[in-house]
Amino acid sequence: MTAEPGVQVVTWPPADGNSAYLDKTLLHMPVELGMAEAVNWRTLFQLWLRAFICSAVIWTAFLGIAVIVGLASAASDSSSYGYSSSTTGGMSAAFAVCWVGMLVSFLVFWVVLLVTRLTEPIAEWRVLLADRADKADSAYSHIFGVLWRRKFPVRWQVRRFHIGSASISNRLVVLHGPYTAYVSVFAYGTSLYLGWTMWRARRGSELVGQFVKDLFLSMAGRHDIEREMMRTEPVRAMREAVHAACREGLLAAAEGQWVSTEFGFPQGLPPLEETGFGQAPVPTAPQQ
Repeated sequence: MTAEPGVQVVTWPPADGNSAYLDKTLLHMPVELGMAEAVNWRTLFQLWLRAFICSAVIWTAFLGIAVIVGLASAASDSSSYGYSSSTTGGMSAAFAVCWVGMLVSFLVFWVVLLVTRLTEPIAEWRVLLADRADKADSAYSHIFGVLWRRKFPVRWQVRRFHIGSASISNRLVVLHGPYTAYVSVFAYGTSLYLGWTMWRARRGSELVGQFVKDLFLSMAGRHDIEREMMRTEPVRAMREAVHAACREGLLAAAEGQWVSTEFGFPQGLPPLEETGFGQAPVPTAPQQ
């Protein structure tokens, strides 16, 4: 491609791991409407349906108990004529169980509707790098070191799971408001797996409140997609920060660089946590 006279063409250093990323990010792309925090009717229906199912299960259980109590009372007086005092007491107990079931199911409905969280997937990225299994701890230290040294306004948690006798899964959880990014670095055979997933989790009360707020703003003519997308800029910055740190950790592992533990963890790597999963048997290499 020939540049016009007087126009300077921007080029990146050869064999630089940032080159491909920068070349792609220089291209414009459609607006990510999926990042908008607006709540639609479909989301509210999913929230209501989950609460309704939980409430219906509780109500059905109490109704079954009431039926059993009523049948037991009727069977005990099947030989007598008319209603005896025990029969009346048994029916009263059955109705009492029904009323308690209605009350409990009502409370369960609103607790599930307003307190539980609805999780939405946002984005993911992953790669499997061949013959770099020994660089798992190095890449993990590099990624976390980049994040905390650049002073990004996020919170994080570091965990390491000891699975079986040898497999270690390094995890990094990055949090920003209702958004959570999970970074995973671990050896997979002789390869290195590195990836992240990002999720948004909001309570039902937050979803209902956001829906009502957007509804009133829309009626006032002040609700538009531009403001919604501007509201998500810090979240998109968080996603790019996590992705940039993972990219740099991947580049260091691909080039065979050894990053010391002190770079990301001056106090040492987090302690290993045992899990209940065993390790699959490792097949032996065929004899030549």
